[in-house]
This record gives sequence, C-alpha cells and structure tokens, in this order.
Amino acid sequence: MQGPRIRTHFVLLFLATSILPILALLSLLQWGLMPRLAVRERERLAAGAVQMALLADQKFAAHIQSLQMLAVAGVPNPEGLRRAHALRPEFISMLAATSQGRILASSPPLDPDALQWAERVLPGRDYLRTPIETGWPFISGVFRGEGFGNDPIVAISAPVAGGGAIVQASLHLGRFTAEMEEAASQWGVTVLLTDHEGRVVLGDREGVYRPLSLISGTILGRSAAKAGPGNPFRLSSESGGGGRDAQAVYAALPQGGWNLFAIQDRRILGAQMAFWVRVLIGTWILIGLLTLSLALISAWWVTAPIRRLHLLALRLKSMDTDDQQALSQSDHGRVQKIRAPREVTELGDAFRAMAVHLHEQNRELRDSREHLERRVKERTALLEQANELYRQEADQRKQAQLDLELRDRAIAESHEGIIIATVEQGEPGVVYANGGFEQITGYPLAEVLGRNPKFLQGPGTDPATRAVLRNSIASGTACTVEILNYRKTGEPFWSRLSISPIQDDTGQVTHWAGIKVDITASKELDRLKSELVATVSHELRTPMTSIRGFAELMLERDFPREKQRRYLTIMQEESARLGRLIDDFLDLQRIENGRQQYNFEDGCIGDLLRRSVAVFEGAGAGHRFRLELPGSPPRVRFDPERMQQVMSNLLSNAVKYSAPGTLIEVRAEHAAGEIRISVRDRGAGIPAQAIPNLFKRFYRVDQEASRRAGGTGLGLELVKRMVEAHGGRVGVESVVGEGSTFSFTLPLAGAAEPVSVVR
Repeated sequence: MQGPRIRTHFVLLFLATSILPILALLSLLQWGLMPRLAVRERERLAAGAVQMALLADQKFAAHIQSLQMLAVAGVPNPEGLRRAHALRPEFISMLAATSQGRILASSPPLDPDALQWAERVLPGRDYLRTPIETGWPFISGVFRGEGFGNDPIVAISAPVAGGGAIVQASLHLGRFTAEMEEAASQWGVTVLLTDHEGRVVLGDREGVYRPLSLISGTILGRSAAKAGPGNPFRLSSESGGGGRDAQAVYAALPQGGWNLFAIQDRRILGAQMAFWVRVLIGTWILIGLLTLSLALISAWWVTAPIRRLHLLALRLKSMDTDDQQALSQSDHGRVQKIRAPREVTELGDAFRAMAVHLHEQNRELRDSREHLERRVKERTALLEQANELYRQEADQRKQAQLDLELRDRAIAESHEGIIIATVEQGEPGVVYANGGFEQITGYPLAEVLGRNPKFLQGPGTDPATRAVLRNSIASGTACTVEILNYRKTGEPFWSRLSISPIQDDTGQVTHWAGIKVDITASKELDRLKSELVATVSHELRTPMTSIRGFAELMLERDFPREKQRRYLTIMQEESARLGRLIDDFLDLQRIENGRQQYNFEDGCIGDLLRRSVAVFEGAGAGHRFRLELPGSPPRVRFDPERMQQVMSNLLSNAVKYSAPGTLIEVRAEHAAGEIRISVRDRGAGIPAQAIPNLFKRFYRVDQEASRRAGGTGLGLELVKRMVEAHGGRVGVESVVGEGSTFSFTLPLAGAAEPVSVVR
C-alpha cells in the first residue's frame, strides 16, 4: 500500500526535522543563553551604577549652578541672600562670608551667639578655604546637623566673583537619598553612596557618617579598586557580600569626588535563568506536540490528492478548458487516495507536459514584465543615486563645518600654548596665538601678533637650540626642543616647543605651527630628585664609613680595653646618628604620603615644655636653661608625642650650636587666638641669606659644624611639617654673633580645627 507508506515517511521526516532543532536549541540554552543572560545582567548593573551616578551628579550640579549664579554678581546683601534662599527651599541655610571667616549675610539670620560661634569656627572649614584657594565650587563631606537626627547634610560653597569671599549653603540630603533609593529600586540593586572622605551617605542607615572601612571591611574597597570604575566584580559571603552571593560595581561622581556602589543579589540572575529554562522547555514541548500533529495531518493531506491531481492533470494536458477550470476550483481535501506507484509516475509526466505548455504561453508576458521592471529599476536607481550623492555632499559639508568649529575651539581652549607664524624672507611673524600661550608667557594676544617669536628668548637661551629651530623652519622638517624662554615679567621658564613647518603647493615653507608646553616644574622636580639622591647617599655613607672603618680596625688589631671602648662608643654614636637619619626620613615620608597619625587632645602646653627642658637639663651638657610661662597658660589642642618631638629638635639644635655654659631660653606667650613658643640660644647666629633655606631638607648653614654635631639635616623640616599639621606656623630670627630664636605658634583649643586627625 503506497499511501500508508508515504504517510509513514512523512511522519518520520517531520519528527526528525523537529527533534534536531530542539536538541540544538537546548544546547544553545546551556552554552549560549545562560552566559549571555549573565553578561546582560552585569551590563545592566554597570549601566544602573553609571545612570545613578549621573543622577546624583546632576543633582549636585544644579545646586552648584544656583550658588554660582548668586556668586557671579559679587557678595550678596542680606535681602538678596534671603530671596535666593526662598527660591531654593531645599537649602537649610545660606550665608556669605569673607576669606577670614567674617559672615556678611545669612538666611535665616543668625542670633549674636550663633553668629559669634560661626565666625570662630568658619576659618577652619574646608568649604571656606578650598573655593577661595582654587577658585572652584566645593562640596564638603557629609555631617550631622542639629535637629536632623541621622539625616545627612553637606555644605556647598562657591567663590564670589572678584575673590576674597564665598557663598555657602547647607543642603539636607533627605530628598536626595529618597530619589537615589527610588532609582536603585527601579534598577533592582542596593546602592551605597560615599563622600570624598569615605563616609557612607546612603546604603546603611546605621553606618552614616562612618568611614567605609568600619562598616563593610576593606575587601569591598580592594575589589572595587582592582575592578576599576564601571566594571562589575563579585562579592561572596566570605568576602564582603554581607552573608549572600552578590555582584557589585562602582562609579565615581565628577562633582565632589564622591563614589557610588551598586550591589545586586546574584539570586535574581538565578531566578531569571530558571524562568527562561522553564519557558523554553514548555515552548519546545508544545512545538513537539504541534510538529507531531502537523506530520500526521500533512501525511494525510499530501497523499490523498495525488490520484485526483493525476486525473485533472491528464485532462489539462488535452487542453480541455472545462478541466482547467475544474482544476483551479478543486478542493484537495476531497481528492481520492493513490493506490499504485504507476499513478505517481503518470502524474509527474502530466504535470511536466502542462508546465511546458504553460511556459510557452507565459514566456512573452514574463519577458514584457521583466523589461518594464528593468526600466523602472534603472530609473529608480538613478534617482536614488542622485539623492544619495546630494545627501552625502550635504552631510560632508555639515561635518566639515562641525570639525572645523571643534578644532578651532579645541585649539583656543587648550592649556598648551599654540602659535602660528608666517615666514617672510626667513623671518617669522606671529599670526595666531591661543589663550594657553598667553597664560604661559604672560603676553596678551594684542602684543604678540606680528612680532617675531624671538622676543621670548633671552640671555640664557641656548644658541644651539635656536639654530636647530632656524634649520627646521628653513628645511621644512618638524622638530621638538627644550628651550629656556622669558615671561613678560622677565621670569625665565623652560618649555618644550614642537614646531611643524607648513608648505604650499610648490613645496615652499609659508608658515609654521608651534606647540609650547611649560616644563619648568618638571625640570625643577628632576633637579630636586637628583639632589635628594645625592644628599641621602652622602648622609648615609658618612656614618657607615665610620662604623665600617672602626669595625675593620678592631678586627685586624688588638687594642687595649679603653681604646676598644672609645672605638665602640664612636661606632654606637654613628649608628645612632644613622638610626635618627632613617627615623626622621621615614617620618617625612609618612607626612608627605598622608599616612602620619596625629592624636590630638586638649591640654596645657606648659607641662610639655617643663618636661622637655628637664630632659636637656639632666643631659649634663653644661648649658643653663630658663623657662618662661604666662601666669595661667591657656589650653591648646595638640598631639603630645609630636609636640615633644618638635621641642626635642629645637632644644637639641640650641644645645649643639651654642657653647657650654651659655643660656638657652624657652618662652610661651599668649597672642590673639594662639600661643607662641620660642627657643633662644646664644650661639654663632645664622646669616640672613641662609634663613629662607633653613627648613629645607638636608640644608645646613655650616656643613662641617653640623656633621661634627651629629645632625641629620631633617629636624627643622620635621618641625615645620608637624607644626603646620597642628594649624600653626614656624619662624626664625637671628643675628650673627648673638644667637638665634626659633619659634612656632599653635591655635588655642576651640579656635580652629587641626589640619588632619588620621589620614
């Protein structure tokens, strides 16, 4: 029976063609879809972090812009400040203050006690100092405000036009944190926001105002630093994930140096993958059932009409018009089954004959239609080509204009000095100079145009370098040189000058373009590095040479016990000197790297001065000491250990450089808002030209005397750095032949905040 066999073949064919795609797509699910879902979630997490960081930055930018609009007109009067505050109700308060901390206006107005307190603490605040020093707006770290509980508050300040004053506003972040939490919920993540000092603003209500390392450990920070901004990283329950498997990403806010961490529970990704697995499995089960049904129906539908089609094809072959009409109107679902292979063969022959006959009739129609279609396509292609050429030309003109404007803006706003000059009879004349050139040289554009650029050269300019520049312009080749130039004020400066000659169509040099970069600071840094290496090498070599020499001498020869003891004493003193040099150098390195720790406390400085003097009185050096303190010494906020180190350095220098038996005076004087402490000796004094260099590293007025005294050359620099860390300043007065007075000041307790606590 041919019909059943054909149906069976159809069923098997449909089943085979349906199972293979199912197996292929299940493999795709395992090896392609799941990793793609994971990648998409990581990209979505990174995009969410960036979008939330941009949202936070836009909020701060709007507040900063409002302050800048107020500050650009100068210091606002009280009424103007009140109106500005009314327009920005999200600000808790606003004020205008001078660089000395005097409040010019405030909204709401401050009562006398609050005004006095604010003017006392304001000079020490970073949001007063930083805008005035940098000329840019500033966002402080987060802090608590009285009456606002744990709600975070930040101070935003902007410099007033003309300098010398700021406009400051205190911003309550309640609405800001609510918007950030809403954005985080929309992205399906947990957000952690920190200010530039590492305190948490949003994400852990118990951890607000605390450093990030105290509430999340150091693993989150290390993982974020390793991954980099915008790159997701994984957090397990053992590595800072808070008892769950999570992935996180962080983004930096351009405004204020804040950071945003977006954290997502990885169980969400697992749930999504499980959902898609269930959907795909259900889909393919349904497709399998539909395929099986379709195979059965198709087998019946295909085999049944064959016999009927054979009969109709024979009638069509004989050009029977009625049969042709019957064929076109036949319903294949009602055709009888075929029962012999011969019928299938005859059916093929009949349809081939019919195809030949119909092909002859339709060929002329097809040729005519193809000819018309070809003409239409040719016309359409010509029109589309013309339109495309016109569009490309318009786009090219527009892009060229945009590129030209962008290039002009980039050149004009570049910090590097850019200059273009003509070459007329071998002598260039300036035709263009940007703002960076004016900033570097100090010459306005009006004074530069038309002049020969040689006006920047002077007596210190290397003639060989000038010759290189002339040859480069004459030969039409580019070159880069480092040349000594002079600013309009006469100050010399080093610059890296790169010139590129510009030629016309004939190859003649008509102009040259130069890029000038100020490298004075780099040159000075190289010099200081070389000087530091040489000085440290020399200072370490001197005691090591003494220790090694005496050690070799004692190993080679036998000396009496007294001479051995003298040699060992010298070796001990040299090793102690070497140890002091290393300790002082390490202290300076910690200070420069921001790792020096200060433990400030309020106390009486008089007790520390008494202890310091007593130590040197008991040393037996033969000097006389006198300590003068005010009747009621004020309380000072200081680090006892660091102040002891400061006093030890100053008293040690006084003892080293004054003769035994002379008087050394230590005096504490109470001044306005601070206390001044001085140490005076009766030594040889210091020349006036040496005083500006006293607090520089390894500087000695008398190298030989300092080496005999065992100094390291670092003590006075340590004194200066530590006093400045307390918010004070150092000074020195000296008369050659009469002695020297070294002094420093410390702010009184409550008068100002120290520079740093623990960094």
